[in-house]
Amino acid sequence: MLDPITAVATATTAFNLIKKGIAFGNDLDTMSKSLSRWYGAVSDFNYAEQEVNNTGGISKLLMKGSIEQMALDITMNRQKIQEQEKELRTLITYAYGPTIYNEMIELRRKLRKQREKEIYRKRELRRSIIEGCLILSLIVLLGLLLVGGVYLFSK
Repeated sequence: MLDPITAVATATTAFNLIKKGIAFGNDLDTMSKSLSRWYGAVSDFNYAEQEVNNTGGISKLLMKGSIEQMALDITMNRQKIQEQEKELRTLITYAYGPTIYNEMIELRRKLRKQREKEIYRKRELRRSIIEGCLILSLIVLLGLLLVGGVYLFSK
C-alpha cells in the first residue's frame, strides 16, 4: 500500500521547486519534471486515500496506526494538497495564462487514466494475491488443527 504521508512529502517538495521556478521566471518546459512529480505524487496520495478507505478485512488488520490517526493525516494532507493546487493554478494562470493551465489539466486527466490502468491495477492485483494467500494459509491451518483435534480425541 502507498503511504499517503510520503506522497504528500513528495508533492510538497515538487511544489516548492515549481514555486521557485516561477519566481525566477522559468518557463513551464524547464519545470515540467517538477510538475510531473507533483501531479504524480497527488495521484499517488488520492489512490492511497482511496485504498485506505476501501481496504478489506485482512488488510485492515495489517495496517499500522490507529484509524483516527490515519483519518486525521489524510484530512490534513488532503487540505494541504488542495491549497497547493489552488496556488499552482493561480501562479500558472498569472504567469502563462488560463489556456496553458486548462491544457495542463486536460493532459493530467489523460495521464491519470493511463496511470490507473497500468500502475494501480498491478498494486491491486498484488494486494489481492497476498490476501488470498493469507486466507488460504488460515484455512489450511484451521484444517490441520481440526484433523489434529479429531486424531487426538479418537485415541
